[in-house]
Amino acid sequence: MPWKNGLGMTEQIEIHPENAAFPGEDFLWRLSSAKIQGASPFSQFPGCDRCLMVLTGQGLLLEGAPLFPEEPLYFSGESLIHCALLGGEVTDLGVIFRRDKIKAEIHSESFQDIHMMSLPVGTHFIFCSEESLKVADQILEKGDSIKIEGPTKLVIQSAKGGKSKFILIRIQEL
Repeated sequence: MPWKNGLGMTEQIEIHPENAAFPGEDFLWRLSSAKIQGASPFSQFPGCDRCLMVLTGQGLLLEGAPLFPEEPLYFSGESLIHCALLGGEVTDLGVIFRRDKIKAEIHSESFQDIHMMSLPVGTHFIFCSEESLKVADQILEKGDSIKIEGPTKLVIQSAKGGKSKFILIRIQEL
């Protein structure tokens, strides 16, 4: 779907509530991924906050500050942010959420062979950022994600053994 400012395209992974219009007033949060192919301003979302992570590419320059792959960035939806590429095309992963109703966070986790974690109440996404992962009983390939409702205990395994990593997105109602 087109960016709100019409200067690019994004792939919506999930929106809540499920049938909410975006960027209408009825959405609470949206998880999406976008390809950034050149310098442009970010769309503004009054009343929302955003968290963003670079997945592929060398990174972004946001108002003069670099954002490198797998570093989370949190900012207000009202912010006037201009973005430039540090190299070629970048793919990002981000959540836009109503700050008065939702709390969201994104971070990268590395592990060796098996990773056990307890997820609190909320909606969580495990995004496979490299190679294959086994999450619960499902295999995720690079670029795949799985939605998990908490609270729950979760086992994540490197499908090939050895060192691996994933991106965890947490979304909780206030």
